[in-house]
Order: sequence, then C-alpha cells, then structure tokens
Amino acid sequence: MCQALTLSRGGWIGTAGAMLFLAVVLLLKKGFVHKRLVGTLLGAVVVIGLIIMASTPVVQRITTLTQGELEDELEGRRNIWAGILFIPVMLWIVYWFFRTGFTRLKSRSRQTQGITLGAMAALVALLIHSYSDGNLQIPANALLFTALAAAGLRKV
Repeated sequence: MCQALTLSRGGWIGTAGAMLFLAVVLLLKKGFVHKRLVGTLLGAVVVIGLIIMASTPVVQRITTLTQGELEDELEGRRNIWAGILFIPVMLWIVYWFFRTGFTRLKSRSRQTQGITLGAMAALVALLIHSYSDGNLQIPANALLFTALAAAGLRKV
C-alpha cells in the first residue's frame, strides 16, 4: 500500500518487476516445496495491487503519462543521459552479478540463497526504476546499488 501512495510510476513498475522476478525464480527452482504458496501470494498481491491502483490519487497520477510536451520530456532525458558512457561498465557489473547470483542460488546454504535472491530482486527493482527516473544519479541510490552488488558478489 505504501508503494502505491508514493505515486511513483517507476517505483510501481520496479516493485512489480522484482516481485515477478522473485516468483519466477522460486517457481522454477528445483526442490522448492512451497510453489503453491508463492503462486497464491502472487495472486493475492496482484488483486490487492489492482484494488489500490483503482484509488483516485493513483488513477490521477497514471493519467499524467499522456500530459506534457514530448519535446520537454526528450530534452530532460538528454540531460539525465549524460552518463551514457558509463553504461558498458554498468552492464558488465549487472551481468557478473546475475551470473554469480544464479550460481549462488544452487548453494546448500539457505542463508546464502536467501541473501542472494533478495539482493537480485532488489537490484531488479532498482534497475527498472532507474530506467524511468534516472535513480542512480541520487547518491543514496547509487550506494544502495553498490551495497546490493557487494552482497550478491561477496565471497562465501
């Protein structure tokens, strides 16, 4: 509910993407016995999300997608995309993070599996939100990205 009240469309999509990522990974994981529970919880979250998204402030925020001048939006995006040369470095870090993460999900340690899956889902949410809002320009979010990557890539 709190996520819906932030009125951040990028945050909504990021949260939904992270939850979907979590559900897919858990449902495809061999030996995971709580698949029915994950499916039920995902369905409940979708229903509750739809109810919350029907509230007036949320609907008003969604309708602002079509308002505003496209040229103003593009000019603002060009200013945010000044760090475009850093993209290859970020892509390498993300690739390395997820490659290592999916390997660590096969660990015998449930703690390692949990920390890794949580860090991966959080990074999915942060990356999706950053795509729409340029989140990584905020130092606290860049530090969060670094901490998540460190948690997922730490030596076991």
